[in-house]
Amino acid sequence: MKQGADVAVGGLLVTLLVATPLAGGGEDPGAPGGEPAPSCTTSGCHLPIGQFQRLHEPVATNRCDACHKPKRGGTPFQAGLRHEFERAGDNPELCYACHDRLARDGYVHEPVKMGVCILCHDPHGSEHKLLLRVGTDGQLCAQCHRVTFDQGKHVHPPVSAGTCGACHNPHGSDHKKFLRAAPPELCLDCHDTIKELLEEAAVTHGAVTTGRSCLNCHDPHSSNVERLLVGKPMELCLSCHESEMVEVERDEEVTEFRNGDLNLHYVHVHREKEGTSCSACHDVHAGKNPKHIVGPAPSREGAVPMVYKPSETGGSCQSGCHKMWAYDRVQAVQNE
Repeated sequence: MKQGADVAVGGLLVTLLVATPLAGGGEDPGAPGGEPAPSCTTSGCHLPIGQFQRLHEPVATNRCDACHKPKRGGTPFQAGLRHEFERAGDNPELCYACHDRLARDGYVHEPVKMGVCILCHDPHGSEHKLLLRVGTDGQLCAQCHRVTFDQGKHVHPPVSAGTCGACHNPHGSDHKKFLRAAPPELCLDCHDTIKELLEEAAVTHGAVTTGRSCLNCHDPHSSNVERLLVGKPMELCLSCHESEMVEVERDEEVTEFRNGDLNLHYVHVHREKEGTSCSACHDVHAGKNPKHIVGPAPSREGAVPMVYKPSETGGSCQSGCHKMWAYDRVQAVQNE
């Protein structure tokens, strides 16, 4: 007898059948004299095929002829007959006779496009789910794709767990790189705190809503920089924002954050002690204040709690670094 377990795979319900001994010591009650019914996996020829933990249904039900057909006449178990078989159809149509086409349009994974399902799936059986040839998505993908995704000091958890399928559909997708959804929706499926922040924010960082979204700043696989950033924080910010904002000490054009003509970005970055990073004062994703300046309860570790009050020509702020200081672009304020 066979025991089955239904498994949902990308919307497709697949029944995995596992061979279990027949009642009565493995005898087939339908065979003459109670002898085991002959089959390809019990005849002593292809016995190992039937030993997998998970069997392809035609193998589990002794329906090898669903995929193979003899080139000559005679029964497969006739004594002395040399068995020569050929596939009962061409790939991938042979697979599609039972399985749904999982990718038709959009971006289709090359093995699917070429019709070589057996590149990833064993057609007879496997010790792994979905009849995969190796144990994890990562091990399977690495057989074709260069294994450089986990070389960074900091590795995205799905990558370190070998679950490439968490983000990529192995058959195909409407999105590039076979992503299951486009960023930021894909990323926000896991990063729910950032999702809540974006939903409640009054101002959103343009990097989140334009271009490659989250991938503008983060590497989805690994990085040598914390938070999987694609570059050092200051360099990353200045790849979009004008570098003069932190390089020019006095000017009336490069920034609105100034006291008279004194560039306060420059002051913060070039302090005698360790300079302040952009993310200490700005929430890198979104915020309730203009310029997504952080509030009294920062949403991210490393940001400085801040009370910010804007005015028509400047504003004031109090943070964990200093007391309440004011600034004005028209008439410089003398702070004690």
